[in-house]
Amino acid sequence: FDQASSADIKKMDPDQIQKATGCTRDECATVIGEQLGVDRVISCSYNKVSEGIYFLVAKMMDIKDGSIVSSETV
Repeated sequence: FDQASSADIKKMDPDQIQKATGCTRDECATVIGEQLGVDRVISCSYNKVSEGIYFLVAKMMDIKDGSIVSSETV
């Protein structure tokens, strides 16, 4: 499979894409993945709940239809 590195993604300037298109985080991830020519993207976020406790969510999405292939919350 083809994969893109975080350096490739940073070159795309995701913040600028989000401002220009008004896309959500997941929508922007699929737009960037499509432009990079990959089949799937992983979108990840985390929040601090309290001292030493974090909430992590990761989703693997299909570029073609935007469906969630796999997700995990820890």
